[in-house]
Amino acid sequence: MAASAISFADVTKDFPLAMGKMTIRALDRFSLSVSAGEVVALLGPNGSGKSTAIKLALGLISPTQGSVLVEGATAESATVRRQVGYVPDAGGIPLHLSGREALAWWAKINDWTSTQVADRVREVLADVDLEGAADRLLVEYSRGMKKRLALAQAILPKPRRLLLDEPFAGLDPMAIDQQVALLQRLAAEGCTILLSSHLLSRVEAWADRVVLLHRGRSIAGGAPEELIGGATDRQRGLDDVFRERVEQAEGTTRWTADYGKPDWWLSSLSAGLPANGDSGPL
Repeated sequence: MAASAISFADVTKDFPLAMGKMTIRALDRFSLSVSAGEVVALLGPNGSGKSTAIKLALGLISPTQGSVLVEGATAESATVRRQVGYVPDAGGIPLHLSGREALAWWAKINDWTSTQVADRVREVLADVDLEGAADRLLVEYSRGMKKRLALAQAILPKPRRLLLDEPFAGLDPMAIDQQVALLQRLAAEGCTILLSSHLLSRVEAWADRVVLLHRGRSIAGGAPEELIGGATDRQRGLDDVFRERVEQAEGTTRWTADYGKPDWWLSSLSAGLPANGDSGPL
């Protein structure tokens, strides 16, 4: 059987705090398998573990427990990294260059020839509608333009997988429509896409699956229409499901705390409790 394009197997990720032996848990026993060509969106409140999951899939950080594999290889593999495009939530833009120069530099460090660079840079600038601003310095770009350039950089090498952390942040509605159409085209061509986003209504329209995270744990997952309750239900949307599931999860957290059993997040902050977040019997 073919390996998943991206797989998380019982992944826990703890980060040390500034002082002492205490840690904070960003992901807690998280499992997910993403098939080749599938579009999967990670949804959740701020601090729920979405960016951590994407960085694990990039091999930028390593899991505390569990494993993250990309087509059967570890995410840290150099071969794997050459086949992945990444859009960070913020940063990573060389402001002293123009848009065209930045893309050409990114291409050249991957050993492309000058002819290949020029042709491909023109293509991706057109893909993200930045031809008219290609020779302006990036310091002059708006936030939305920088985000579009980041996507251009990510798709520059024609990657087999795209990992996108809030790819629509800072974009106006028309630019979002253009980016979604581009990502849909890439997915139709076989590119696997794992993204995080707060724009639930946009994700609802084109993601194959969504996974809702709350405090590092997966609390719901499936096709958008399944979570909503059926494609014919026009009174509900993914926003409604999001609020309901998070409120339910918050209620469970309050109940366990009120009755003396620390939840997983409190457990991870307490020195001496088991590393997997189990807090023992009531």
